[in-house]
Amino acid sequence: TRAAHALVARAGERADALVEGLFRAYFEQARDIGEAGELVAIAAAAGLDAVEASACLAAREGFEAIAAAERDAARLGIGGVPFFVFGGRWAVSGAQEAVTLGAALDEAAARAGARGA
Repeated sequence: TRAAHALVARAGERADALVEGLFRAYFEQARDIGEAGELVAIAAAAGLDAVEASACLAAREGFEAIAAAERDAARLGIGGVPFFVFGGRWAVSGAQEAVTLGAALDEAAARAGARGA
């Protein structure tokens, strides 16, 4: 949800703990992470201030930035995760072997070097 992404975006050093909490809540505990009260509880458990998290959600703080990122992803043809974009131009969709990701990185670096020369 945009709300969960907005909280993660403002979580700073607690972002990893918040993401872990969101995954655990959704996948293991079947909690509704689209509900504001659940999000605030998960954020608080991850070490964020519950009052600030609640205020962020009520004000829809950061939601437009998340919507803009969604539009950018759609423009790039991203329809699922994982999805990797290298050099702003080369994309690899889905879980891939390390050799495939390495080849994409090498290609992006080579082309970036050719443009910069």
